[in-house]
Amino acid sequence: EDLLQILKIFEIPKTANLLVLDPEKISDLVLGIPWRIRFQCPMGYLGFICSYLLLTTREKGRRLLDEAEEHFGAEPGITEDGRRAIQGEIEVCRGMMAYNAVEALCKHYEKAYKLLRGPSRLITGRYLWAFSYVTTVHSLFKEGDFLPHIKLLQDKRECIEGLAGELSAGVYELLLAEYMLETGEYKEAEVLIRKSLYKSAGKGQFLTTLARTYTWCRLLIAQGEPEKAWEEFGNLQATVEKINSLLILRNYQFYSGLLAVILNKAEGIHDWMLELSDAGLHGGFFAEGVLLFVRCKSLLTVKDWQSLDIVLEDAHRHIDMPSVYYLSHRIHLLVLLAINENHKHNIELSLEYLYRAVNMARSDNLVTIIAEYGVHIEALLGQLLKMHPGDVFVARLVKRIRRYTKLELAKNQNLSQREQYVLEKAQNGESNREIARQLGIASASVGNILSRIYRKLGITVKGGSRKNKGRQL
Repeated sequence: EDLLQILKIFEIPKTANLLVLDPEKISDLVLGIPWRIRFQCPMGYLGFICSYLLLTTREKGRRLLDEAEEHFGAEPGITEDGRRAIQGEIEVCRGMMAYNAVEALCKHYEKAYKLLRGPSRLITGRYLWAFSYVTTVHSLFKEGDFLPHIKLLQDKRECIEGLAGELSAGVYELLLAEYMLETGEYKEAEVLIRKSLYKSAGKGQFLTTLARTYTWCRLLIAQGEPEKAWEEFGNLQATVEKINSLLILRNYQFYSGLLAVILNKAEGIHDWMLELSDAGLHGGFFAEGVLLFVRCKSLLTVKDWQSLDIVLEDAHRHIDMPSVYYLSHRIHLLVLLAINENHKHNIELSLEYLYRAVNMARSDNLVTIIAEYGVHIEALLGQLLKMHPGDVFVARLVKRIRRYTKLELAKNQNLSQREQYVLEKAQNGESNREIARQLGIASASVGNILSRIYRKLGITVKGGSRKNKGRQL
């Protein structure tokens, strides 16, 4: 009876996440429960597996699902309807495990929906659904492959959203917004994020809220509002603490840490991000390259060059391994290798790595993923443009990266928000009159602001037109 009660805990969505408190001890306990007792509470046992998949390897996860399918399928005491429900939930779990392979994900969810004919008990009421569906976007980037995958998800939306019910509201729009952000289509990204927010209002899927806020904050940074982005994401902390879930907390720290990397805020990097390994956080749900590049980006932000060099020794094999065939992961690793070699003054090798990353990014027109490295690669990109003066994509990257290097420069020189705005407009070659009209101030006031900027940056500009002065910044 006591063992049965343990399984029943995992039937309740709000208590299923207790596994993360002591995964090893609790999983050993559950996996030691005899099958005759598991047969009395199949949804409790599958609820355990659903949570356990986040904390174990793919191989062990598959083995557990195969074993469950075999035992429950052979149990004569289970009704035909019960067998269909069990098989449907097993397919849901297989779909969660396959989120890196979009075709397989859709295949499993479609099969699950046909069996269940409605929402999944393992999905509804849990945070896990949003985790498996939203983060699909981070692994979709294969060379020239993103849009076909988006269309595939669109074609399968009925079954995918049918399994999750209200939890899937706004997720598809967020997926598209992420793509628009990566390709530099900021206005379209903003519209899609607002649509996602409207559709999901009041649905209680907080992991989707985290992912959407992270994307929104990246957009704010790209539009020149870094401090607003940092503040808005920080506003979620009180809600995270109130929910009191280790899974939610780690994902909040994960996203805030990635924002800290973009903003070059060493104080925003969490200690555990510096020690990530493939056997660590959500190991079964990440291809090996994800945890590697997140750790490397964290080490770069805290300027631990010695550790970064050691960790990157392993990156070469990851780039060409089948488990790291996702375009975004390989781009990150190549850019990080370029930065590291540049730090060691191996300029030729550094440029080689960076150009490989650029060529991978150009296939899907991904500019933001590279531009967010800002000051770390600005000079290298400039050299690449000199080497390839007719390369339109490199020229676009050089222009885009100035948004991020400007933020770093402004932060270091204590420029106000208005000064940052004027600086950006001047860099773009706009006249004092044009800038004044946008701000609703006198043209002379813009001249005074530019003079303050020159003093703060230690720049003496003599002669030439205002546009030329702005460009010299």
